Amino acid sequence: MNMKWQPRKWLRQLKRQRKYFELFRLDHPEDLALLLLPALWASWLATNGDPDWGSLLLLLIAASAARCAAWIFNDLIESKLLKVAPESMVAQGTISKKMAQDLFVALCLLAALATTLLGRQTLLYAPIVLLLLLGYPFIKRKTFLIQPYMGFAVAWIVPLTYLSQGVQPDKLSWLLFTAVLLWASAYFTLYAIPRYTYDRKVGIRSLIQLIGRAYKSTIALLQVLALFTLFLAGRQGELGPFFSVGLIFAAGLVVYQQLLLDRKDVKEGTTAAYRSNIWLGIAIFLGILFHFFCLCSNGQITS
Repeated sequence: MNMKWQPRKWLRQLKRQRKYFELFRLDHPEDLALLLLPALWASWLATNGDPDWGSLLLLLIAASAARCAAWIFNDLIESKLLKVAPESMVAQGTISKKMAQDLFVALCLLAALATTLLGRQTLLYAPIVLLLLLGYPFIKRKTFLIQPYMGFAVAWIVPLTYLSQGVQPDKLSWLLFTAVLLWASAYFTLYAIPRYTYDRKVGIRSLIQLIGRAYKSTIALLQVLALFTLFLAGRQGELGPFFSVGLIFAAGLVVYQQLLLDRKDVKEGTTAAYRSNIWLGIAIFLGILFHFFCLCSNGQITS
């Protein structure tokens, strides 16, 4: 069969496929990275640096599918509840309601299948995070505490990770859970700052509307508490100097984010600060990773 060179046709097909990336919010997947990084932290800490790779992969698939399903659900609900919903692809007609519903169901089934393969205990805990994510479109219209609410949803991946690795959540896991809750609350607040005008216009509430100009000190407080809780987690897990280096680097990024908040262009500064949290999460993970790598190299951990 002869393949004809049809660049215009291929470009049109590629453009049509792009709308699904946008529906899944894969065109700006920062929140997905920030969701999965704590799962990596918890996987290594739960197993002393020797995670079950199959279970980890299934957990990451389930979490990714649930996150994408939550975005689609948000579009569907906003198209119904908000008078003006320019961010909803369903409301704008870019994606049909039927297609969005079908994709939502498919992603939920994928998340459920992956979670089922992780065992009964994980299956019992997993619906909590899905319910939290699906409750987001309703809660953000009722309470100003939507950022801590979403922080709790992200942090719940820590006990899920422990259970998926066949380990019962312990004191270290709940310290890690608390650190992620505080950290995620801070970066979700950063995300909400440039959206202040839009949120008020369409009837969405956020922590920014409650704290007003005190947002910088509030974010700083949440970040400092998150770093301190990570320090306590490091002490509890007897993590070595590599983790301390990662924690110091993370503290430097917190200072950098505070400096970014002083930029004249608020949107540019807050967006850059929000995205830099990915590097903060990577710094913590590398600190954990090199700690266990060093122990393995010295023969203190055996497979």
